[in-house]
Amino acid sequence: EAAPAPPPAPAGVVASSAPPRPRPARPAPVEVAAIEPDPAPEPDPVPEPEPVPEPEPVAEPDAAQAVLDRLLEAQAASAAAGATPPTPPTPVATEAAATSLPEGPPITSAERDGLRLAVQGCWNVPAGVRDAQELKVTLAAELTAQGEVIAGSIRLIEPATPPDGRFQQAYEAGRRALIRCSPYADLPREKYAQWRNIEVVFNPEGMVSW
Repeated sequence: EAAPAPPPAPAGVVASSAPPRPRPARPAPVEVAAIEPDPAPEPDPVPEPEPVPEPEPVAEPDAAQAVLDRLLEAQAASAAAGATPPTPPTPVATEAAATSLPEGPPITSAERDGLRLAVQGCWNVPAGVRDAQELKVTLAAELTAQGEVIAGSIRLIEPATPPDGRFQQAYEAGRRALIRCSPYADLPREKYAQWRNIEVVFNPEGMVSW
């Protein structure tokens, strides 16, 4: 059979015999690769600690060496403590030293008077004390070879026990006189052994004798 005829075109529409334009082809999708982050830097390797050398075993000292070490320590401690103080001279040694001093000829009366007058010139009788006639005192003292009185050697020998304070005042007055007039340069040096130790009597009338 024959194909049916196409329907007539509507009024006002002009039929075109041109074929329809083909649609443009869609671009192919572009694949975007994911950006991977840079890898983190690897940490520096930690150096391994050096092995600590084991201490060498200390050899134990033998018994003889230990005794020697103790002796050396004891000697060092003794030296650090200082030297042993000198032993005070014995009475025998003191007497021997005194006898070795120059004695010379006997002391003359003029030499005795020189010392007596020198001490008497420096002596002031205690004033204002009662019964002054009873204040007779005897003092002992030691002198150096230059005639200096050793202050620490002055002592009261008569009376041995002062009955009251008046005799103490008389002793103090005599002690001051001995020290004040020192040194006694007129004493002969060649007779030092004879006047090294003196005893001086202070009587209430102001007279001095030895």
